[in-house]
Amino acid sequence: MDFSRKRKLNLSSLNTEKVTDMYQMFYCCTNLSILDLTNVNTQNVTRMNFMFDECRNLSNLDVSSFNTKKVETMEYMFKNCTSLTTLKTGTNFKFIETDYDLSGTWQNTAGATFTSGTFPSNVADTYTKIS
Repeated sequence: MDFSRKRKLNLSSLNTEKVTDMYQMFYCCTNLSILDLTNVNTQNVTRMNFMFDECRNLSNLDVSSFNTKKVETMEYMFKNCTSLTTLKTGTNFKFIETDYDLSGTWQNTAGATFTSGTFPSNVADTYTKIS
């Protein structure tokens, strides 16, 4: 793999403590392939819809640090993330509604399978796309 061609976004100094709306935050970042969300504070966010829509080169996404307690909508949050094959969630990550659009079938570390709309909430786990 040619790592010189990877595109990443440095969010280490981004202060999102007071942010309430992350609607389309990374929309159409089609060349983005590495995204470290560790420092992204989501404790006050109410909207995450279309947040990663069209992030076609993003293969791994770790949202385990996200706190979605106040989130009211995450409609199509993962829409058109066609390369996404690994998703890591944490105990404060709750899937809201059923249309967050994780296409295909996914398997957790215990071997259970899920499709969009059926992922468990508030579970620290890693999901791998199997089809």
